[in-house]
Amino acid sequence: MNNFLSVLGSPRAGRVSPTFDIDTILDDPFFSWGKTSFSDDKVRFNTTNKQFTCEIDLPGVKKDDLKITQEDFQIFISANRKITSSGGSKEENYTRSFSFDAQKFNVSTLKAKLEDGVLRITIQAKEVPKKEVKEISVL
Repeated sequence: MNNFLSVLGSPRAGRVSPTFDIDTILDDPFFSWGKTSFSDDKVRFNTTNKQFTCEIDLPGVKKDDLKITQEDFQIFISANRKITSSGGSKEENYTRSFSFDAQKFNVSTLKAKLEDGVLRITIQAKEVPKKEVKEISVL
């Protein structure tokens, strides 16, 4: 044990520990998960009386690499992105689906917008018909 410690040196002897730049380590292809990954996607849902909103963080995805389809009351999203680093490049695929209440929301108003790496999908609520109150005259 004494030989092992003498090779390493004493931490109290004024030796300096090596420092590493964490960004350099994460860019290494050995760490395939990288700094941002689709597996760490952030999804936010918000439902109000006026609309349904879904926001998904998709950093590095371009509009041309994104496909959104809607069938009945489900929305399907797929995306591809290519990540290039000093160690090479790799391609990642992303898929997600979710459903919404077709009774409450008007599918024909579905809109999607990709801006600054955030996909925002909105669907407007169906208008609830107002109850009509009629006064009936008594004969």
